[in-house]
Amino acid sequence: MSNSSNFQQRLITGILGAAVFVGSVIFHEYSFLFILFLGINLCITEFYTLVQSAARVQKVLGYTISNIILALSYGITKGFFPSNYLMVLIPLTCLVFFAELYRKLNNPFTNIAFTLLGVLYIAVPFSLINAVSFVEGTYHWQIIIGYFLILWTSDSMAYFCGRLFGRTKLFERISPKKTWEGSIGSLVFTIGMAYLLSIYFTMLPVSSWIVIAVITVISGGMADLVESLLKRSFDIKDSGTLLPGHGGFLDRFDGMLLSIPLIATYLVIIG
Repeated sequence: MSNSSNFQQRLITGILGAAVFVGSVIFHEYSFLFILFLGINLCITEFYTLVQSAARVQKVLGYTISNIILALSYGITKGFFPSNYLMVLIPLTCLVFFAELYRKLNNPFTNIAFTLLGVLYIAVPFSLINAVSFVEGTYHWQIIIGYFLILWTSDSMAYFCGRLFGRTKLFERISPKKTWEGSIGSLVFTIGMAYLLSIYFTMLPVSSWIVIAVITVISGGMADLVESLLKRSFDIKDSGTLLPGHGGFLDRFDGMLLSIPLIATYLVIIG
């Protein structure tokens, strides 16, 4: 496939995907929750498929724990029940260890490790988006839309600035195409986007939007490298094929997986 055709596919898929996502986030908190549900289950499916050559994961328990985490995060942020309900995750995690005793498979602790890694790597970050989108039990879509506009700006500008000005490799061992010039350009444009957002989305001050932008550029870029490292470990180019020009859902959300936990931590700390 030519570079031009691939770029067109990437652009069309990106625009359609962004339109569906933004519309769902703005429409209602339940449609937003459904998007989180889809994201968790599609990404964890790709993750478990990706690691199947190394482990026989406990898929049923992995999906169950992941969706319970999402339900708990929503219920707690909405004030339906107290945060001590999170303790239910302890026996569920123990159950993964207990269940492996009865499976009689090779590499039991590898199976346990990859089962729980899928939950930690995917379900926890997606669920933490609830901590960002609800303030005292009230849904505020502006922070979510603002964050994803920052994330998309970061990804897009890293790509375009890298293509135009990239000379110095950032992490050639893992991702030969990423450059320092692309990362610096991404940071400049993303801070600019953060400033524009602060004008219209006034729930957060400009300083917080800029901090979110810096966290997103740094941790999102590192998260992209982490996912590349994961795929290289299994000699796989894309995590899936559902998104033409982008690969899989895990490829599309990789930057979010390690940036949203840091942003949620920052926002909770500053109140």
